Amino acid sequence: MKQNLIADYLSCILFRVVSFFTFFLPLNFSLFLGRRLGDLIYLFDRRHRAVAQANIRKTVSDNLDCASSARITRQAYQAFGQNLTEISIIPRVNKHYLEKYIHIENKDYIQKAFNRGKGVIFLIVHEGNWELSNIICANLGFPFVLFVRDQGFPRLNELLNYYRLKQGAKIIHKNTGVRQLIEVLKSNQSIGMTTDQGGRYGQLVNFFGKEASMSTGAVRLALKYDCAIIPVFYTRIKGPYTKVILDQVFTATPSADPQNDLRQNLQRLISIYEKYIRQYPHEYLWTYKIFKYGKEKEIMILGDGKTGHLRQSESVAKLVIQQLASRGIKLL
Repeated sequence: MKQNLIADYLSCILFRVVSFFTFFLPLNFSLFLGRRLGDLIYLFDRRHRAVAQANIRKTVSDNLDCASSARITRQAYQAFGQNLTEISIIPRVNKHYLEKYIHIENKDYIQKAFNRGKGVIFLIVHEGNWELSNIICANLGFPFVLFVRDQGFPRLNELLNYYRLKQGAKIIHKNTGVRQLIEVLKSNQSIGMTTDQGGRYGQLVNFFGKEASMSTGAVRLALKYDCAIIPVFYTRIKGPYTKVILDQVFTATPSADPQNDLRQNLQRLISIYEKYIRQYPHEYLWTYKIFKYGKEKEIMILGDGKTGHLRQSESVAKLVIQQLASRGIKLL
């Protein structure tokens, strides 16, 4: 608890300091520093770097060598560093900034979704600068509400919410605002949500050929209230120039089997994001254990060159495989 408190204070102070300097620095130079920040994080964050590289090799680079997957991992860290720096630039973002640096592809899908009259969910995964995405939606001239989950650092969380509100976004907190969320959709307004990182209580779907837990909130709302979903993907073109890709308006397809409806519609959405992640793999946040909650597990045996030790390890692995199989867990 004490460590979180200290980290919260330090994160908030660091964020304010960075925001102060980036206010005076040229935009391209700030993002250059962001890439260097990403390089530093890549260098010292060994644990998450290993997770990211393993995820990349399992998904978008199955046939690439270690050097290629390491290159994508480093690019992802550099993109993350730029995104962190760009968050500090949020106070400078206005309509002129958006008109100059943000290109929205398939913008006509927005009006098409609102024409249904049942509310719109702008759905993203953790990629690109999802914080900037909130500001973009809030300044497009239609009612927009951000559905947020409070982070573990309350002071930093409060500062981010201040930036969001200052730039026109309205906020509904996940723990207390579900009823408000429903009212927003019923009044044909829009909300922003994420659909990956489902955690322990998410729905398992196929993600790059393996089971991964994904958040179900958006699909549940779409099935119950028939609201439209617009899958959104962000990719940086160069420096502050960003392309926002709006995929076709998605409507959930119901049947007589609610649980199957949830799984099938969520799978359709995740397949859309797979397409974009394959095209822009460096934009995705690979540093969490994507396949942690799937029923497929991997066992790795590390050898020391001694045959006896290897055979002992293989015997233990067989016992583990048998125990996991009895619980319905498949080993790869």
